[in-house]
Amino acid sequence: MTDNETIDHDSVNDDKVEHGNVDEDGLTNDDPLRIERRLADGVYRILRGEALVGEENWAILALKGGGYRLMTELHLDLPKTHQQRAELDTDASWNPVGLWAEIDFNGKRRSATYLIEQGGVLIVRITEQKLPANEDASPGRRGLNRPGLAPKTVLARSYGFDADANFDFASALFNFVILQRLKLSQGRTGTFESVVVTLPTLEPIAIQQSYAYVRDEPLDRETGEGLARRYTIREMDGEEAVTTFWTDERGLVIRQSVVVDGEPHGCEMAEYRWN
Repeated sequence: MTDNETIDHDSVNDDKVEHGNVDEDGLTNDDPLRIERRLADGVYRILRGEALVGEENWAILALKGGGYRLMTELHLDLPKTHQQRAELDTDASWNPVGLWAEIDFNGKRRSATYLIEQGGVLIVRITEQKLPANEDASPGRRGLNRPGLAPKTVLARSYGFDADANFDFASALFNFVILQRLKLSQGRTGTFESVVVTLPTLEPIAIQQSYAYVRDEPLDRETGEGLARRYTIREMDGEEAVTTFWTDERGLVIRQSVVVDGEPHGCEMAEYRWN
């Protein structure tokens, strides 16, 4: 990801439909971004050591145009109670098309759109607005803001975006998309540029990441039943921390862990269904 230029935020395409049969989300009946069906949904428990510090509700949706959408919402107690939300759109081959992310933290709501345009250009726009005192931090919807609380633009910039790059957000669900793209066989490794959405600013940084399919292990560590695929993630910038995660046969993360400052951080699947 290379920094190209600051752009006029008024010229950014907000992907709004102005004509035709439009519903409340701003999509026409034949819009390729309309949801066609739900593929899967579930819940992660977020852990710090052995302590439960939050919950993540997620869904994978098939879109009318043949692509997919991953939706996730995290409710966390650390470093203080706050919420994070993200939606990742891909094409039919799981290549990223765009990302929307939002965080409610310290009395403010910050929202970001990451749009990939032709020619390998990534346009990033980040806005921020103050949450009213009686706001319950309920999820917003992309492009919708409460009257009288118009957000201010804090970043509007374009970057170069490599065709093999991926998005990285604070959710194990994003590993599912990366595995669909890499199609690793056991013992193989894939390296690529990852555009990381940093928290709490939602600003992007680019890092090189390496995913390795290590081996198959028992799904249930106590009984030895079932089969899980073990993967590792390494950042190629000198960081020593290695993230380890296990998936089922579909590539959905069922457990993930990384040690940060001597303490395990991770998640585990509480429940999910594949429709």
